[in-house]
Amino acid sequence: MHLRQGVTFDDGQKFDASAAVANLRHLKDGVRSGQAYLDVADVDAKDPATVEIKLSKRDDALLYFMGLGRSWMASPAALQKLADGPVGSGPYTYDKAASTPQSQYVFTKKPSHWDAATYPFPTVRLFPITDQTASFNAMLSGQLNVQFANAANTPKAKENGWNIAQKAASWVGVQFADRTGSQVKALGDQKVRQAISYAYDAAGILKAVGNDAGTTTNQLWPVDSPIYDKAMNGKYQTESTRPTWPRPSSCSATPAIPTGSA
Repeated sequence: MHLRQGVTFDDGQKFDASAAVANLRHLKDGVRSGQAYLDVADVDAKDPATVEIKLSKRDDALLYFMGLGRSWMASPAALQKLADGPVGSGPYTYDKAASTPQSQYVFTKKPSHWDAATYPFPTVRLFPITDQTASFNAMLSGQLNVQFANAANTPKAKENGWNIAQKAASWVGVQFADRTGSQVKALGDQKVRQAISYAYDAAGILKAVGNDAGTTTNQLWPVDSPIYDKAMNGKYQTESTRPTWPRPSSCSATPAIPTGSA
């Protein structure tokens, strides 16, 4: 992996191969992030701008998971105290003094960042709304103009004349990371994993929790995807029962914007 040069962290420490190695090893040791690095045997700095990742076996999913975010780089000096706040190398610096956890997060732009021209805003403020009802009420009052919506609110969104985009947006199901039983011995037994799968009433959960905004299927692929094969849903059928997995669709509701306004 060839690293960008001339990059520094918020604390002034240089981003180089040694910093990248420290981060990758830290991620490999993580309970959840470590799942992306199961086949990584070691990570070394070949030179200040090059990192070599050694695999115990071929792993085509490694770069995919790293691209999802399990490869964030932080200042090595801050790795053991990340709860104190982020110390990254991005175009903005976290303003801890102006921020209130769970309420407001403030970031100020670095004028000397290597990609400063791409980011025009001097300050960015994030206001998290974790409650779906509160988020929907903010839409109703005009405080928000886009929302990752709850399917239960779709009728009201239509009543208000909002633009609604709806598609299969996520997959929900049981995932077994420990298939060998190295962490939980019982999970190494395929029959135990099957029993857990059979215990879930996917269709019932989808109806009760997801307002039927989705499709139950045995596959990871969206039902409207060209790689989805309906015939595969019965491949592992046993007698009259087989595990099914809910695939909820989601809708985002955005109010129509009058012509000429932004």
